[in-house]
Amino acid sequence: MSLQVFDAAKYMIENSLTSGKIATVEEIEELQSKLMNLLPEWLTDLMRTTPLCASKIIWQEFLPSEDDDGMSLMLLLDKDEMIMETIEAIPGYAVFEKGYISIGSCLMHTGNPYFICIHEGEDPPVYRLVHDYGEETDEIIENRELVADKFSNLLLASKVVEKDPYED
Repeated sequence: MSLQVFDAAKYMIENSLTSGKIATVEEIEELQSKLMNLLPEWLTDLMRTTPLCASKIIWQEFLPSEDDDGMSLMLLLDKDEMIMETIEAIPGYAVFEKGYISIGSCLMHTGNPYFICIHEGEDPPVYRLVHDYGEETDEIIENRELVADKFSNLLLASKVVEKDPYED
């Protein structure tokens, strides 16, 4: 397992008042089966040992402005949501064959999903893939938005929250 990602996840959880859940062996097996055994070992180890699944995380993504605090809120996906966003929904199924796995979903601004590419190492960048490009694989990848240069950096900058702080 990537120690950087594991340590960052542990740090985030220790500095938060809540956490998500740990994936069971059965959930990992089903996830691997549905995703053609493409999930990297570091990610399955992280899901089995760290309570991140179904966590809501918040971090400062943009500089604040007069009408926006610049914060972003993401749901780190559980097994069922990961399968759905990766192989059943757009843009996921259009980029799955290129190694993109959905790890999160935007709970604020756009509803766009967050992805990692399994070909980019044990601490890969995190990307937002927008729905605007339909099933056009090359356009989706070409227009991906870099959210964090490393998954561990996103976790270090985040806190797990119990509920959406923007809900009334």
